[in-house]
Amino acid sequence: MNAVEIEQAITDLASQPFDRIEFPYAFLQALGNKDTTLKRLLSGATNKSAALTPCATPPTVPMAAPTFMA
Repeated sequence: MNAVEIEQAITDLASQPFDRIEFPYAFLQALGNKDTTLKRLLSGATNKSAALTPCATPPTVPMAAPTFMA
């Protein structure tokens, strides 16, 4: 898909009523993802061999606490 086709698909998607369950899949389809990819996502099938393994050691740099403006 080229940029014009993607823009048109997103415009069409935006004109439809929002469905929080179907939106992620419709958005991916509008971006040009293949039907087989969407079917795999809908079915929950994943490649278990490509799963990330947990990190053996935690990061050594502490994260700063969030600050909120009053």
